[in-house]
Amino acid sequence: MADLAQILTRLIEHRFEFVIVGGYAALGHGSTYMTFDVDVCAPCEMTDLENLSRLHSALVDLHPRHRMVPYDRPLVFPPHSIEETGNIYLKTDLGQIDVLGKIELGDYPFVLAHSVILKLPFGICRVLDLSTLIRSKKTTARPKDLLVAQQLSAILEATQPPHP
Repeated sequence: MADLAQILTRLIEHRFEFVIVGGYAALGHGSTYMTFDVDVCAPCEMTDLENLSRLHSALVDLHPRHRMVPYDRPLVFPPHSIEETGNIYLKTDLGQIDVLGKIELGDYPFVLAHSVILKLPFGICRVLDLSTLIRSKKTTARPKDLLVAQQLSAILEATQPPHP
């Protein structure tokens, strides 16, 4: 059984720098759609070794393994090659996590600039802001993302002050 909130708790406890994007960001903003993985955007290039070290420390005892490669290989630190950085798709004992160096709308500095701090049940962290998350879901344009974007748009509209 996946325990995605525990993955995020571990990232926070290990001071991994990230912004929640994707399904968990939608949940943080009030969506009712379920998600089956954790998507975060983070500095995760070869030049970001300190942050990659924190990621490894947060997950190492959960047996993280790369899931988008032809063979099952563990997450290691330091990374062996540039292919182990950038976008890191992992499966762990607690569930799946996608660590993205960028999303379809921009890189990590863009995501960070378009994030808000939210207090969630598992801790306080940065989450992609609601309007940018809606744009992201619409850009991805998968059927489930379009449904989430529609619900998030309704949430955004309901939380806006009335027009004068």
